Amino acid sequence: MKSKLLFAAASVALSLNVGILYSQNINPCGTSELLAEQIKEHPEILKQMEEFQKYQADYAHKRAAAKTATVTKYIIPVVFHVIHNYGAENISDAQINDAIAVINRDFQKLNADTVAVQTEFKSLIANCQYEFRLAKKDPDGKCTNGIDRIQSLQTYRGGDAAKLNPWPKEKYLNIWTAATLNDRPSAAAYAQFPASSAGFYGPLDGIMSLSNYVGSIGTSSAYNSHTLTHEIGHWLSLYHPWNSSNQAAGVACGDDEVSDTPLTKGFNLICPTSYVPCTSGVKENVENYMDYSYCGKMFTLGQQVRMDAALNSSVAGRSNLWSPANLAATGVDGSVTTTCAPKADFYSFGNYGCSGVNFLFYDVSWNGQVDNRTWTFSNATPSTSTLQNESVVFNTTGWQTVSLTVSNTNGSDTKTVTKQVFISDAATSQRTGTIVEDFENSSEFDSDWFVINQPVDINNSSKWQLTNTASHSGSKSIMLNSFFPSGYPNFPFSSGSGDVDEFMTPSIDLTGVSPIYLNFWYSYATKAFKSADITESLKIYFSSNCGKNWTLDTTLSGASFLTGGSISTSYVPNNASLWKLKSVLMSPSLAKGNIRFKFQYNSSPYSNNLYIDDINISADHKVGINENANSVNSLSVYPNPANESATITYHIDQKQDVELSLYDILGNKVKTLVSQTQDDGDYAYKINKQSVAKGMYFIRLNIDNKNTAVQKFILLD
Repeated sequence: MKSKLLFAAASVALSLNVGILYSQNINPCGTSELLAEQIKEHPEILKQMEEFQKYQADYAHKRAAAKTATVTKYIIPVVFHVIHNYGAENISDAQINDAIAVINRDFQKLNADTVAVQTEFKSLIANCQYEFRLAKKDPDGKCTNGIDRIQSLQTYRGGDAAKLNPWPKEKYLNIWTAATLNDRPSAAAYAQFPASSAGFYGPLDGIMSLSNYVGSIGTSSAYNSHTLTHEIGHWLSLYHPWNSSNQAAGVACGDDEVSDTPLTKGFNLICPTSYVPCTSGVKENVENYMDYSYCGKMFTLGQQVRMDAALNSSVAGRSNLWSPANLAATGVDGSVTTTCAPKADFYSFGNYGCSGVNFLFYDVSWNGQVDNRTWTFSNATPSTSTLQNESVVFNTTGWQTVSLTVSNTNGSDTKTVTKQVFISDAATSQRTGTIVEDFENSSEFDSDWFVINQPVDINNSSKWQLTNTASHSGSKSIMLNSFFPSGYPNFPFSSGSGDVDEFMTPSIDLTGVSPIYLNFWYSYATKAFKSADITESLKIYFSSNCGKNWTLDTTLSGASFLTGGSISTSYVPNNASLWKLKSVLMSPSLAKGNIRFKFQYNSSPYSNNLYIDDINISADHKVGINENANSVNSLSVYPNPANESATITYHIDQKQDVELSLYDILGNKVKTLVSQTQDDGDYAYKINKQSVAKGMYFIRLNIDNKNTAVQKFILLD
């Protein structure tokens, strides 16, 4: 007998955001942990789910008692939010329209392959009569084609943080697409159940999908085309046939709370020709869209009743979606036939280059057909164009303005970028021989250095900027404000992870400089308290063609990147011991004109503030108390504070005498952790409650009895 109550202890492992199917390369259901995290933070979700389950059972009972054969046709407005960075993930209108066609075939039993369904289930194939239509009006009542294109680096992260610009969930089914789902790396797509979308997590309601799992054409394929069908099933409260207490197909037999689907073990990415069923003599519905068998062809009549129940519930606004008033408000009632005016958009390959270099510009305008276009390029050949894509040579140095106007009979739109391309003089560099920058002269910095703030979303405020909060020398440094507090916009769904911030040096003529060293001082702390979570990095690139192309030279990451350890508050280096000197020997091939260097910070959910000061590019290998024989400022401890244990790390660059000791707050030595001669390399030492009592300590690293670094450390209860 099938269980009547789904949400017991096993519900914590419920596969809320599942949805990976029809792929031999991506494993299904990597998002059970997400629901566990949500329930931990908001345990009221369990109560919401239980109440919704009771409602569905009551709906099914009344439907059966009525013995009616009448089936309501449900029209559901849809918006696709295409999160992209002008790559292949910026999928075409045709691919999205194809996805809508596939979904409608699947939910209306119009797919020809239903003839191949196992005989035992042919009479159970449901014609749900759901019709999904791309919205014709946006939330402000303006004309839309139902496709919202958003340029954002979050496309490379995906997940909940990439759910940008959600439209009201009670008016639209929101579907987001992205290049990757790094937050859910095992998933091709995932959805929110109605009950879990009814409260705190309402802004996440909808479906997130890889862009190449949308439709059957373009970047997708017929093999991937039913993924959204599966996810809409979840969005309308269907579970996997083996139930959600079992996280993966093929592990254990389970029940999906639907009367006409048998007990099922499920199949993981293989359409079986023979198998041992959960119930002797009873075949499993392997062709069900909610299985992972990649041969989905049907929903059952019982599943249709369960989805109908979701659409007739006010929970998460599902019952309003298909109301006549909402169909009119979203323009899908057939009354709107006007083609929208286009929205101008374009991009170029590269934003920096030497004079005389060609730049290619691409018109990627959207929302309506472009009948006419006009490009305008400042100081360029050509200066205007009507071609869709154009090759341009800019004739003067400095920032260049690019403008594109597009139109059709219903209107026009213009996009103008005043700093689209920066052209450098190919023959003359801004600096010659060496560069020394202490960031004390603000006007010089503003005129010669570039700060590049690539937005993750419209609220991105993290960027490189001059500060007098802290410095290695003088009164100023350049700081990246990468600390994201709980008040960050859209928190906790967007923590700033996935942000990329850069700054670039002036052009330098290094002809005759040998060797070439890039020296700089930096100070950084993380919010991470586990080494695996320290995924942020600082990367250093160089360019020999005025910034047109870049080569990665050095990456600072992990525990050795830290100088200030792990702290949960906004980091400010308040003493000299928290600064570290980095000296990088560059390639001799850079001994020529028009060389630029770029510092690129890649954030994580645990990012904190980063400071850089005293950049020196010359033939001198700068050696300070943190480099080579005196390299002690790489000392760090994490997590800090610690509950159970912590790891102390440090680096030395040559064989030296090392003493690592623990002192109490009165300055008394509590314990000597290391006292020996060590070869060059990275070292780690663990301390825990078994070896050290709770309290506040100072960790002291001494090198050759000459140089010392100290870190405060707290061991909690």
